[in-house]
Amino acid sequence: MLHKFSYASLARLVQVLFPLLLYPYLVSTVGLESFGEVLYWVSLSAFLANVAGLNIETYSAKKIKEAVTQKDLFEAIFAPVLLKIMAATLVLFMWFVLLYFNNLDDEGVLLIAFSVYPLLTVVLIPSHVVLGLGRFKELFFATVIEKTILLLLVFLFIKSNIDFYLIPLLYFISISTSVVYFWLMMIPKLLPGFNKFKYKKIELKSYFQVAPILFLGKITQLHTNGGKFILGSFVGVQYIVVYDVCEKIINIFKIPLSIVGQVAFSSIKKTRMAYAKLFSLLSVMSLFFVFVILDFGDYFTSYFLGSKNIKLAAPSLEVLSLIILFMPLLITFGTNYLVKYAKPTTYGKVLFLCNMISITTLFISYFTGNLNYQVFLYWAVFCEVILSIACVLITFKLMRN
Repeated sequence: MLHKFSYASLARLVQVLFPLLLYPYLVSTVGLESFGEVLYWVSLSAFLANVAGLNIETYSAKKIKEAVTQKDLFEAIFAPVLLKIMAATLVLFMWFVLLYFNNLDDEGVLLIAFSVYPLLTVVLIPSHVVLGLGRFKELFFATVIEKTILLLLVFLFIKSNIDFYLIPLLYFISISTSVVYFWLMMIPKLLPGFNKFKYKKIELKSYFQVAPILFLGKITQLHTNGGKFILGSFVGVQYIVVYDVCEKIINIFKIPLSIVGQVAFSSIKKTRMAYAKLFSLLSVMSLFFVFVILDFGDYFTSYFLGSKNIKLAAPSLEVLSLIILFMPLLITFGTNYLVKYAKPTTYGKVLFLCNMISITTLFISYFTGNLNYQVFLYWAVFCEVILSIACVLITFKLMRN
């Protein structure tokens, strides 16, 4: 477990450290507005990529762990990949239809066309394999390769604000390289089961039975998947970079919590004491992280965005830090209990219901003319809070039964 925890920690650490190097350079070189335009299109692409991912990663990881034979394992690995490729094909068609009907110059075409790069990670880097088989080592090295190439490309080609349209292309190249490396490392380990693999409709059917409700849960999770696109469309593009930076800082502190949850997923016993210990550990960690954010928030935001934007960024970070306080509830009782022991569709139904409540509140704010940047921040926190509370209530009900 320590070996897996180490590689998982290093992989996530690399993912968040490289933005620490890139973001200050990109913000100072291309400016808030131009970088915000890039993030606007990337956020829409990321939302569609998550749709193509069908939100079946945890269910698929569970199927991998339940596999008895090599044949079962092979099917559990590749059935979700096939489903995602099918969904991604539809997403790509829609994306390029959007591109075709927009009157764009060459720079605009490059910007929007290659903003589709999040689709590569969601579809072709199978997180269910990493989680189910514990292949954190392969993920770590793929991440290092991706970020190293990206860093070199950005410093080589992004020299002024007129180069901002190249940013998605550079991300696309670096991610494509990491995808190729990941599968080159994984295929030799999977080849022993290849000659035993036969396509079975029943196996794919089981994913179709679970996927719709998980899909609905994912597609309606707008605060994480489409938050920056909503912010740019209804509040202002200039706020996207500030929100994105604050979100990334929050995600840095989420990483240790998520890693503890991922490691516990495959090893925690189904006892109240085990879950109480997990929740206690995560709670102590989250409180410590919130205090760090409150004390050093000004320094974090000024490093990324410069001192001139600190008046907007620092309060934003303080509001979003409330999300970390509810992470222990979501990890302990959501992903580590409901997903493992409830019916396969239960977590998806909870997610969908909570998302519909949050979407309703967002629409009310917009149509009453009250939607602004500050309201959007509290709405993002509200979304996490209601999901965490719902997971707790349903978990306690299941435990009593």
